[in-house]
Amino acid sequence: MIIDFHNHIGKGGRTDEPVKHPQTMFNPDELLFKQFGKDIIEKMDAAGIEKSVTFPFGRSKDGTFRKENDLIFDTCDEHPRLLAFCRLNPKNKGVGELKRCIKKGALGIKLHPRTQAFGLDDPRLYNILHIAEEERMPVLIHSEYIPSEERLRGDVSFTTPVKFIPLARQFPKLKLIVGHLGRHEDRTREKLRNIPNVYFETSTAVHADILIAAAAYGPERILFGSDSPFSHPSVERMKIDILPLDKDEKELILGGNARRLLNL
Repeated sequence: MIIDFHNHIGKGGRTDEPVKHPQTMFNPDELLFKQFGKDIIEKMDAAGIEKSVTFPFGRSKDGTFRKENDLIFDTCDEHPRLLAFCRLNPKNKGVGELKRCIKKGALGIKLHPRTQAFGLDDPRLYNILHIAEEERMPVLIHSEYIPSEERLRGDVSFTTPVKFIPLARQFPKLKLIVGHLGRHEDRTREKLRNIPNVYFETSTAVHADILIAAAAYGPERILFGSDSPFSHPSVERMKIDILPLDKDEKELILGGNARRLLNL
């Protein structure tokens, strides 16, 4: 079974007003910031994917993601091949929304520190992770490479893989997933190698980084994801298909690890 671990449903956007591009025949925002159940099912069929993890885009009208999470649950009810994760804002009723989503059947959590402007050392985040650990819910957290200007500015919301280390040690039974794989210095890779509850999701990562991560951590800690609609599942699956791994190792990345984490 092939499982795509990273997909958005609903409507997002970088601004309230659509960006116009007179030089093109299409509006990129219409293609990149809107996706619903039928859209993702079509992409799954094209890529040969059986199931996909889904959660809202990064914008929430009331800041709590309640309405956006409800769309996820409704969509997953309509399309049983889709799996529901809830998106949370630790700064705005995060614990209450998590408890509500657990009752509605959420299998995991998606967090984006930069979009919601919180750091991984925020006590409100720890309250959420305590519950996730107790409920055995995997937590997918956006990660990224920090541009030099942000590094100099010391922006705490930018989440590089090294910032996952204290969380993983604080919550040793929690399954933490580094979204987009992250870009690691060798010293960071050495530290993360010995922390078995940290996993790495591949969406939008370049081939070289996926190859390095698979070699460093083993294929049993790598999860295939596409980040649709920002990328296409067919494109992201090809990155896994061409890895110099044997069939069993690719099957772990493409779905076996996700089945284990989600108890499917």
